[in-house]
Amino acid sequence: EKFNKSIEELELLVNISSKIPYLCDLNISDLFEENREIMTNQINFLNEVKNINIFREKFNDVHTICIPEVYYYFTEHNPCAIIMDKIEGNRIENILNEDKHEYSKILSRFNLKCVFYDAIYHADLHSGNVIFMKEYHTCKDENNNMITEPILKIGIIDYGIIGTMTREEQDVFFTFFKILVGKDHKELSIFITESLSEKIDKSKPDISEGHKNILVNKISTICFAVLQNDAKFFGGEEIYEINKILKTQNLQFSKFFCRVELAIAISENVCNSL
Repeated sequence: EKFNKSIEELELLVNISSKIPYLCDLNISDLFEENREIMTNQINFLNEVKNINIFREKFNDVHTICIPEVYYYFTEHNPCAIIMDKIEGNRIENILNEDKHEYSKILSRFNLKCVFYDAIYHADLHSGNVIFMKEYHTCKDENNNMITEPILKIGIIDYGIIGTMTREEQDVFFTFFKILVGKDHKELSIFITESLSEKIDKSKPDISEGHKNILVNKISTICFAVLQNDAKFFGGEEIYEINKILKTQNLQFSKFFCRVELAIAISENVCNSL
């Protein structure tokens, strides 16, 4: 009941936002309708149990990632409850500085495997959903002396919202990532215009080559600024600015790309904090 009431209030704010400059460019109304079902699914514990088991299966052999075991029996008999193993560890503000770099690499590898190998992604991977674990094991060094070494792991929780990708979408995102790594801003702007955008009004004709070149040149400026800064990621601010340019020619970023990219950007913020 609280959720439904909140959705009604949020819908009112969304309608008001469509009349406000700057906010009206964000397509908040479309995003709201698209995500209404996703938000509803987030309070469906049966759905979350299914999501947890999907990730447990995908990461069963990855020893640096810990995903809690969930007990379906309890949720099946009481849909308002979800019971899972507790993951012991620290929050981001309590970990040691010397461990942060390794933790960031583990989290980055988690994202890369999700997107490029498993075609799934955690859509809400903020720092509150990451638990930093540190275990110790005893082994022998090169001189046959017994030593104790730390093993760093990351626990991932809260699977209320996950995303999946088709093979075609996976290929598109891989190409986008490869161009990002190659730091070719002109190639990136062309790829955005040709492969990462879709028409807003499907009934209107395709844009001409001349107008496409204008878009590519404008978008190239933003891409150049991102690619020149190693500490900056292609995130929400860049998507917004490029989307404004695309809209001048009846185009917008494809919904699939926005979902994946913004999910990764949320996780990237955690890596940057580390």
